[in-house]
Amino acid sequence: MALASYVGQETLTAACPNGGALLDLCSRFTHNSFALTSSTDMTNIGVSISPLTALFNHSCSPNAVVVFPSFPSSSWPKHMRVVTLKPISPGEEVLTSYVDIALPRELRRKELKDRYKFDCDCVECTGKVREGKVDPREALSCPTAGCEGLIARPATTLQDSSAALQAAKVALGDAEKAQYDDPRTALIHLSHLISSLTSISPPFAPSSYPLLHAYQLQLTLQLHAHDFPSALQSAHFAWQGATLIYPFGHPVRAVLSTTVARLAVMAPSSESSSPEADLAYWSNLGQRARGVAMLVEALKEVEVAFGKVEGGGEMGKAVRELLRDQEEGMAMARKVGRAMRGV
Repeated sequence: MALASYVGQETLTAACPNGGALLDLCSRFTHNSFALTSSTDMTNIGVSISPLTALFNHSCSPNAVVVFPSFPSSSWPKHMRVVTLKPISPGEEVLTSYVDIALPRELRRKELKDRYKFDCDCVECTGKVREGKVDPREALSCPTAGCEGLIARPATTLQDSSAALQAAKVALGDAEKAQYDDPRTALIHLSHLISSLTSISPPFAPSSYPLLHAYQLQLTLQLHAHDFPSALQSAHFAWQGATLIYPFGHPVRAVLSTTVARLAVMAPSSESSSPEADLAYWSNLGQRARGVAMLVEALKEVEVAFGKVEGGGEMGKAVRELLRDQEEGMAMARKVGRAMRGV
């Protein structure tokens, strides 16, 4: 009924004269549609169809990604883009990922089999990776002080980490179910999950599943609750994990990089600020300069993720505006500082 109202009963009847044809149409839609995401934060807002883009094959190590850099308009109705993440040689196949590449091998293969009906044989799924490489999705952080490397989770997982992993998967599922109706309960589940995976020795790496997904969901809920100090911490951990999985310029990584930078330069909220806090923020030029540097680096990723031709799309535009505001604010703070010193 909804489809008929959208395309028209006459058009639908001509295209799907019987139940079998309608089932075939639904199957094609399921297998070839794309998640329509917001151009400012990658939130899923609908479904998009592109027969040409659907021709690209899958890889869990893609060299391109489908994005929506800007909102559609009468002057620019086509806002889907396929953006390359690395140089592609003439004759080399363009590959996108049909699933979230931050998922571990078993979950990626299951989703591909269940939805797209094929077994993935890319290098990430067949195990044909270079010797000594640790899969960051199933890794532990090196427990040695000062070491930032990863160690492989044993096939026969240590008892403590195995129990924590199973409990964490359940907690993530509970948090995902509660996030809309009871976000406070969802945050409690996520807090326990994160604590259980990071308090054992060796701790789970921030890129591991389900820790990275927990950080991302926790960040979303904290942003909605306007708990920006906590959100900055979650964004930092999520960004750390994402950089170990996603290549430079991947939209997920670009969004997290931008989120960290925007939270780092955020002024104290009007509800909780004081004159002293406001003065400390506006006069701390060193901290604000570090924030500006983070915005500059984030913009580089955004321009790759959403296309240099479009200047990074709506997100690139937002970052440039924030950069301009910060630079103008710093210039004003310097001017006021000189006036107060009588220079």
